[in-house]
Amino acid sequence: MPQGVFELLVKLGVWRVDENLYLHRFGIQQEFSSGIIDAAAQAAGDLRGTSNRDEGGLREDLTSISVLTIDGSATRDYDDGLSMRAVENGTEVGIHIADAAAVVFPDSPLDNEALERVTSHYLPDTRIPMLPTMISEDVCSLRQGEERLALSLLVRFDSEDQLQDYRFAPSRIRVQRQLTYSEANELVATEEDLGKLYRLCTRLRRQRIKQGALLLPLPELRIWVNSNNDINIGKLDRETPAQLIVSELMILANGLAAKALAANNVPAIYRSQEKPQENLVGEGTDDLYLNYSQRRYLSRAELGVKPKPHNGLGVTAYTNWTSPIRRYMDLVVLRQLKSMVQEKLPVYTLEALEPIVARITIGQSQALQMKREWTRYWILKYLEKEQIKFLDALVLRQGRRTYNLLIPECLLEARMPLEEGRGLNPGDHFRVEVVRVSAREEVLKLKMV
Repeated sequence: MPQGVFELLVKLGVWRVDENLYLHRFGIQQEFSSGIIDAAAQAAGDLRGTSNRDEGGLREDLTSISVLTIDGSATRDYDDGLSMRAVENGTEVGIHIADAAAVVFPDSPLDNEALERVTSHYLPDTRIPMLPTMISEDVCSLRQGEERLALSLLVRFDSEDQLQDYRFAPSRIRVQRQLTYSEANELVATEEDLGKLYRLCTRLRRQRIKQGALLLPLPELRIWVNSNNDINIGKLDRETPAQLIVSELMILANGLAAKALAANNVPAIYRSQEKPQENLVGEGTDDLYLNYSQRRYLSRAELGVKPKPHNGLGVTAYTNWTSPIRRYMDLVVLRQLKSMVQEKLPVYTLEALEPIVARITIGQSQALQMKREWTRYWILKYLEKEQIKFLDALVLRQGRRTYNLLIPECLLEARMPLEEGRGLNPGDHFRVEVVRVSAREEVLKLKMV
């Protein structure tokens, strides 16, 4: 959009100075209509009624199990809980997923709205949920001390931490503790059960690596903008004990779900990935240059209705069902899992899933593009606002006319003309001067100091 037109719309009060144009480009609605809000209120009211809570006695009462959640400090939509308890000859690990399928029914107004949105969006300056907050942050959210409906995956390991068997069970649970990642990291060293869970998940990761999983331990950029437009940038280490526990158990849950659905010939949506075109990092490295370079050789992850290997994760089949209040794919797979467990006809036929896969593929692609570009906007805005003059840089590769750089401080990729580089090589670290930066014009001009 021409800058003059944008400035005019801001002056007229139609848009904000920091208007997210990607929302307009992709037709993403931030607010829910009054009809959807009413439908959510009706669904929430129905769920609170005792008649719908046990589905004819098919739900197991697991409220006596000690369930905890581990999430970021800003999380409000808790969709997964974890448990661990000793059983005969081993340990039972529970992965408990909020049963959004008990609230959002196929082809209902709420379901159609969720399909249109495809996913929740977590952006630096706002969050846009897939489902109204009275569903996603209240009656479905696994909040501490409140009884909730779930689909629980109960996995048994022997004394050597080898997987023995597993089963899915519609359940009622009650979260006893709501931990942040930092709180869980501190407790891993002092609490026996969390320590055991960490050691188990460490072994699960080693097994995946032996099966070909490719680890790229890149930090996660965390950027948030408060109501005063103050911009905060930080990086989250994704290799802490708490992060490893959550990631490995979610991978385990999604892999076992894919295996069970395929074995029982229940139609489902699967995520797959071919082997990388080239492997630069072996079993993993902390080298930022190698890890970023490896991303260029990764095969694209794909959605489909046939189970195929996910080589990046080191599993023979993979799906997603662990975030059903945040992602539509997970809600669909959750419904299929419940029908399998309850020995009912699947909610979806194979033919019915194909257009859903197409819609999800488009929606997820748009969501990723928007998050990437809108995060970049706020990083440039930060550099602009703080009048940052000098930065550390890393050469990722050399093109015909430019160097492709990474700014490690904010994980921002940028370009610099070759003539400004004076003989740099890929992997070199050096200092750059910020010559010009404009977030709205998407401009970042750099030169070597």
